[in-house]
Amino acid sequence: MFDRGALLRQHAGEMLALERQILDALDGQVELEPVRRRPRTQNLIGRAAAVARKHYATLEQYEATVGAEPASPLRRAAESVAATLAGLGARVREDAVSRLLRDDYTALSLAAVSYIVLHTVGLALKDDRLAELSREHLRDLTPIIGEIGAAIPSLVALELAEAERAAAEPAAALPG
Repeated sequence: MFDRGALLRQHAGEMLALERQILDALDGQVELEPVRRRPRTQNLIGRAAAVARKHYATLEQYEATVGAEPASPLRRAAESVAATLAGLGARVREDAVSRLLRDDYTALSLAAVSYIVLHTVGLALKDDRLAELSREHLRDLTPIIGEIGAAIPSLVALELAEAERAAAEPAAALPG
C-alpha cells in the first residue's frame, strides 16, 4: 500500500524546505535600506521572519522524530539554492517594498495552504503531533498574512506619491 513513515518524512521535509526558503527571503528583506526606512513594514517583516524561524525549528524537531536526515547533502543543496534565490529576489526588488510584501503574502499563503495539507496528512496517518503542529502553524500565519494584505494598499500609494514627488523635483528646477 504505502509507507507511512516515508509519507510523513516527505511531507514534513517539503514543509521544512518551504519554511527555510521563506525564512531566508524574510531575513534578507528586513535589513534592506528601503525596508529600514519604513519601520512599521520592517517590524511586520521581522515578525513574519520570527514566525518562520519558530516553524522551521519545530519542523526540524518533528522531522528528527520520524527519522529524517536534516543534514543530508540533498537537503543542504536545496536550502542553499533557496537561500541564493531569496537573496537575489531581495536585491532585484529593493526599490519597491510593496512588491516585497506582495511576494511575502504569496509565500506565506502558500505556507498556509501547505499546513492545511500537512494537517490532513497528520490526521489521515494518525500522527496527532503533526496534525496539531500544522494547526498551530496555520494559526500563527493567518494574522501575519492579514496584516500584510492590509499594509499593501497604503504602501503602494505611498510609493506612488514618492515617485510623483521625485518626478516633479527636476521639472520644478527648469528655468522659466
